Amino acid sequence: MSTKLLRDNFDELKRTMPSGKISDAVDFSLYWINVIDNTDVSFSQTVKKHHHNFFEIHFVLNGRMTYGIGGNSIELSSGDCLIFSPGQSHIINYYTNDLLKCSVSFALGEDEPMYEALVLKSGHLCHMEGYLYDSLAFICSKNKNESAYYDIIVKNRIFEIIHEIAGKTESKKTRGVKNVLSDGVDLRLFKAKQFIDDNPHVFLGCEDLAAYCTISSKQLNRIFLKYEGMSLLEYIHKIKAREAEKLLLQEKYSIRDVSENLGFSSVYYFNRFFLKHNGITPGEYRKKVWMVDY
Repeated sequence: MSTKLLRDNFDELKRTMPSGKISDAVDFSLYWINVIDNTDVSFSQTVKKHHHNFFEIHFVLNGRMTYGIGGNSIELSSGDCLIFSPGQSHIINYYTNDLLKCSVSFALGEDEPMYEALVLKSGHLCHMEGYLYDSLAFICSKNKNESAYYDIIVKNRIFEIIHEIAGKTESKKTRGVKNVLSDGVDLRLFKAKQFIDDNPHVFLGCEDLAAYCTISSKQLNRIFLKYEGMSLLEYIHKIKAREAEKLLLQEKYSIRDVSENLGFSSVYYFNRFFLKHNGITPGEYRKKVWMVDY
């Protein structure tokens, strides 16, 4: 187990972790991340039978424990995790003195593809492979003061962990191949594109995206040039320009509204950006589109 997964790391994360929706595109809300051992004041509540109206995933980081679910008893040791779906009662029946466990609590829309997979896996033991430890260690290593995108990075990485556990990202055949999806697409490209597509309203730095994908910005840039035929920065600008076009089609938004929605510091810089990528100003684009429509 990684030595980075310490109680102190999680205690710091608990104080700074962002809660709330990950993006408007996904019906997923993060509640909290918690880590406790048998000395924690809240531990006494977990040894009583209880349930929640949200999902929980428990990760055993050290020691052993036994959960009682219905009439079944499930033993977990270091490296194991267990999913509880909303309304599922559970109780801790046994634990060793060196127990350290982490739990992630979240809400997920019933129409989301992961929902059924998580419900089906609820109450069944899962084992964390290396990349899940790496992801937990990555979250713990983040500092709120080191990046303007802390909230986005942390929430996306937690969502990615849950996505992996649900079994939707990788097939069993490719699970040992760290950077390749089941359809042969580079996982780092997939993660970066998903991150960019989900966050057109903020200015994403290449270094921040590379850190999220756990590679250097030069490596990530080479991947984009290979698969997308454009640099990482060009792809970011392409997505932002595309989102600007969508927003400009909606009469309820003024050009200033669109500018602020996309994270520009002023309408002046938004006009320059749009002119560079579209060959016309936002006002000219809007007039041109509306003339065609009407």
